[in-house]
Amino acid sequence: MEIDINIKKLYQQVVKVMLLMIAAAILLIRIFADMTPFQLLFAGRSIYIQPLLGVVGLVVLAIPAFLAIKYKPELVEDGLEEILPICKLSLRKLAFMSILAGISEELLFRAFIQEMVGIWPASVAFMLAHFGFWFRQEKLADKVLFGIFYLLAGVWLGLIYQQAGIIAAAIAHAGYDYILFWYFKNYFLPRKSET
Repeated sequence: MEIDINIKKLYQQVVKVMLLMIAAAILLIRIFADMTPFQLLFAGRSIYIQPLLGVVGLVVLAIPAFLAIKYKPELVEDGLEEILPICKLSLRKLAFMSILAGISEELLFRAFIQEMVGIWPASVAFMLAHFGFWFRQEKLADKVLFGIFYLLAGVWLGLIYQQAGIIAAAIAHAGYDYILFWYFKNYFLPRKSET
């Protein structure tokens, strides 16, 4: 499959931004929470249990998304304009991007913001950070529905972080992103190219 040069540049920019987010979050956590990355990894449940709890969290997070895709695909299609071109990338690059998103966003929203101001303000910040995905909806009711979904997704990831740890939250987030990328690449992208 031929990849547009702009998609390659976008991928490179997204990766750079996420790496910078990781570095900034680690620095902020170190300064304000007085915690090293090593201490953060071992906070919460055992690092051997966290991956399992992350997968459980991922399943719970994915259920509403796949219900929306199954029963109201037009709702999802309205917000795909920005994502579908990225789905032309290889599954390996999509996996790498998903892992970086899971790590960078969970470090920033959970390990830093949530630790500083609490789960609800961090979840509102998470919802607003995903503004582009939910605000693209044409109907006001759909905008509200997506906004609520991202708010509750932030709360759920925050609870995973609180109860299990950063590894579990990052796995749930990265796994969710990757499954959606994979699904969009294999289901929505071929349909879009047929039209």
